[in-house]
Amino acid sequence: MIRDQIIKEITDLAYYKSICRNVARHDLADDLYQEFLMALLTYPNLEEVYSKEWFNYFCIRIITNLYNSKTSTFYLKYRQNDHFIKYVKNPQTPEEPANPFKDDEIIDFLVDELEKLEWYDREIIKEYAKTRSAASMARKTRISHRSILETVAKVKNHFKNSKTYKDIIR
Repeated sequence: MIRDQIIKEITDLAYYKSICRNVARHDLADDLYQEFLMALLTYPNLEEVYSKEWFNYFCIRIITNLYNSKTSTFYLKYRQNDHFIKYVKNPQTPEEPANPFKDDEIIDFLVDELEKLEWYDREIIKEYAKTRSAASMARKTRISHRSILETVAKVKNHFKNSKTYKDIIR
């Protein structure tokens, strides 16, 4: 029952919601706030921590970790594809794209460049794009962690050194 009262007090305050708005992009602030509340609900010693004078710092740390950590539930649900955001129209000026090239051009470029790779490199990069973790890939495929990272770096360099890539980023 005490846990429910703590959560109610926290949700009644606008303080933590405003922190989420300051940390996250405007379109993800509410989702970050919900993930923060879920993290508090599942925290085992919430009653004990709530009584401490550093509770606000604890909550701010949870919020920033949820937003920035690539292994957090928030990141995996909402931010995993953030590296593609720069190609999407700016939400404040929807008529003006952030990048003069269309998404289709970028996708076509990536597909064409992937086809130029050897089958091993292509399969490694496809799996890496799904998992975003060389460590979990290494456990799953029994390929060394270092080999996966080297292959990913090699493929990234292949993309960056491509003439088409240089045309797209200009």
